[in-house]
Amino acid sequence: MKRLDEYQELLATTGVEWGLIGPREVDRLWERHIDNCLAVTEDVQCLPQSCSVVDVGSGAGLPGVVWAIARPDLTVTLVEPLERRVKFLDLAVRELALINVRVLRGRAQEVDIRGDRVTARAVAATKTLLPWLAPLVSQGGRMVLLKGMKADQELRDAGPWLQRSGWSAVVREVGDPASHARRCRGTSSEGVTMERAGLGWPERPQEPRADQGRPAGLGWPSEEDA
Repeated sequence: MKRLDEYQELLATTGVEWGLIGPREVDRLWERHIDNCLAVTEDVQCLPQSCSVVDVGSGAGLPGVVWAIARPDLTVTLVEPLERRVKFLDLAVRELALINVRVLRGRAQEVDIRGDRVTARAVAATKTLLPWLAPLVSQGGRMVLLKGMKADQELRDAGPWLQRSGWSAVVREVGDPASHARRCRGTSSEGVTMERAGLGWPERPQEPRADQGRPAGLGWPSEEDA
């Protein structure tokens, strides 16, 4: 908890000064952003023990920094193309002594890295994210997308890509509303649940299509896995 508080303070000070966090977000950093990311760390299907994570378009480090603090067993790579954000991420890694995190500057389409879980938060619509992030997923890995209350609609919009690529996807709500309400220092559990609702992940096809090359991967368990 101490490191999460320190991270929240870094977001509220340097993050605001550098333009990564809007001033209006300061009073709700915990319940709207940090706790939203924390919920995923409690689900071992989302984040298995000791898995590698790639956070694309990491920005100020959400969710990658939060996941790395809450789950030191994870190995997290923060991918971010913009220099000022990269400098902030480097600062956060140093200040918080996160030995399980590295920062990589670049876009999803430019980096040569793979992860067991690939994620992106508040970057783009699902139909846009899928072809960007799919090539970064390791064999047998998945993509975990934090998508809020419009998750079902975003997956429907991404249907043509999913069908062409052979992926399946489901929406899953994670986290314990009661425990997160306590962490949120008085925030109602209903509000926290609504913020956390809608993680989505398509599942890697078993066989690559001939016209696809290396199979892409998104990660969210199929209904058979649940």
